[in-house]
Order: sequence, then structure tokens, then C-alpha cells
Amino acid sequence: MGGSLSEGFLKLLARFRKGKLNPDEQQVMEDWYAALDDPDADISRNPEEKEAVWDKIDERIASQKPLFPTEREPGFRVFYYVAAAVLLLVGGLLWFTTAANRPDDLPGIERAEAVVFTNHSGEPLPVDLADGSRILLEPGARLEHAADFNTSERNVFLQGNAFFEVARDETRPFEVRTEFITTKVLGTSFSIRQDEISGETAVEVISGKVAVNIIGKENDPSELTAHQVLLTANLKTSYLPAQNMLVTGLVDVPRAIQPPVEKELPVFNDIPLSELIKKLRDTYGIAFRVEDHRILDCPITADLSNEPLPIQLEMIVTALNARFSVDQNGVLITGGSCSRQPSVR
Repeated sequence: MGGSLSEGFLKLLARFRKGKLNPDEQQVMEDWYAALDDPDADISRNPEEKEAVWDKIDERIASQKPLFPTEREPGFRVFYYVAAAVLLLVGGLLWFTTAANRPDDLPGIERAEAVVFTNHSGEPLPVDLADGSRILLEPGARLEHAADFNTSERNVFLQGNAFFEVARDETRPFEVRTEFITTKVLGTSFSIRQDEISGETAVEVISGKVAVNIIGKENDPSELTAHQVLLTANLKTSYLPAQNMLVTGLVDVPRAIQPPVEKELPVFNDIPLSELIKKLRDTYGIAFRVEDHRILDCPITADLSNEPLPIQLEMIVTALNARFSVDQNGVLITGGSCSRQPSVR
């Protein structure tokens, strides 16, 4: 650690504690203490990282020696040196906390004008943005946006897991960038979860519609479902780094977007498939398609009460001897026939 620099600062700190600073010196120390209280400046309490910051400041001051006047009286020159060191230290702390671990190719965000939120706690951290959007950062997550957010664009960069409730603005889409994918919305609620080890990133939609793209493939029309997908309520897509592709399916726990007429989907006796999937579509907001339209008239008898949507779907296709799959367009039922099957209960 730079000896003369740290010694000068410690002397200034001692005078501050004794109340012997002039107004300019007092302001310097108040700025310093304000930086220590900054929740994003926890580095100031880490001796090893603080030493690294001091070393950086030493280098910066050494490269800027001509900036220190030599014609002034010695007392002022010492204060000027120490004050500059303190201000550089504050700047170094802020640089360390906002720039560390940031990708070098952060798209659309100027490094010198970034606003950073980091959740160092063990509880979700609410973040309210200028456009009215609210984000819940999970422990360890980090969100960054440009200082001019909400003036022309609404772009943020996310590391970690978060839940988003985005204020609707049809003229300016809200875009979330992670290391591998972008998620663009007009106004909706969704979550993004990232696996730190595998790099797999999942986007789950609660309401509305989002567009998910693999970075670098936004305008690639080939292999549409592999590079970009449109998601609606209760659908999710997962980015698989090893395959560099998106895989779409149902969210782990589908939620009703509006309560069904009944408190829960009841026991159905000989209800046409067309009517049953309409009830499911209205409840969960998921589109349904069938490969063979003749099965829409097939009667279904099944007890769907107290079952999550994936199990309900399995019960329905079992009754039809059919199969189902999920893509960005919803649920597709393939195969099947109206031959009577035992009741599914």
C-alpha cells in the first residue's frame, strides 16, 4: 500500500476526529464517510480489497504528478495532495464496486454512467425504476442500467435471479440482457433465473407476452424456435449453453390467470375435448392445438380436481391415447382417437 498516501490520509482523518479541519477539509471527509455508508461500497471494509484500491490510487496519482502545484505554500500543497487522494479513493471504491465482474461487452450501457443495484442481503430486494417498473432481486443478484434509463430506452443488465413487473409502454419495449439472452417486453410480469455453474438461463412468464432471443441471433430467421421464442402466460424457455438453443415448455407451477367458474376444475363426465381445452385455455391463458380435429368431439371423463396443469394434461391425453408437447405456441395434442378409454381418476 502506498505509504505516503495512506499516511497523509490518516493524518487528515486524525485532525477530522479532533475537529481541527477547515471547511474545505471538512467537506472532503464528509464525502469520504458518505461513500463508506453507501451500501454498494462494502469493499471499504475489506482490508485486502481496500489495499488493492490504494495501489490503484497510487498508480493514478503517480501518473498525474504535474496536476499538483508546486508554487503554492507547503501547507496547502499537502492538503491538496491528501484531498485528491481521498477523492480518488472514493472514486476507486465506487469503481471497484460498480465495475468488478461486469462483462467487457456490456451492450447499450455506458460504463461511466451506470446505475447499479446489488442485493447483498439474504432477502429479496425490491428495486423501483423510473418508468414505474418494479424488480425483486434475489440474494446475490445484480442489476445495472444506464443513467439515462427511461429517457429513450428501457434497457437493463441482470446477473443472478430476479422477478420483473414491467410498466407497460408500447412505444418503448423493456429489455433485460443477461450473458447469453435478451428478454424484451412491453408490459408484463416474468422471472429470470440463471444457473451460475451451467450458465442455463430460464425465463418464466406470469402474465403478458415476452420475446426471448439468443444474443447475436436476434435477426437470424433460421431455426426460429432455437434462437428466438415468444412466450405467453405459464410458458417458459430455457437457454442451453452447450447447444446454444432455447427449449420451451410449461412453467414448473402453472398459475390460473383468472379463476375458473368453479373453485377448481371438477370431475368431468363425457365432456367434449373442445369444451375441456377451452376451460383450460381460459383458466391458464395457454393456447391449445390438435393435430387431428376429429378428436375435438371425443368425450372425456376425468377427475381434474386438485391436480396441477401438467398432470391434468397427462390425464386428458391418456384418455385419448394421445400425446402432448409444448412450444411457444402453446400445447399441441397429437394422435389419439375417440375409442372409449377407462375413466381417468
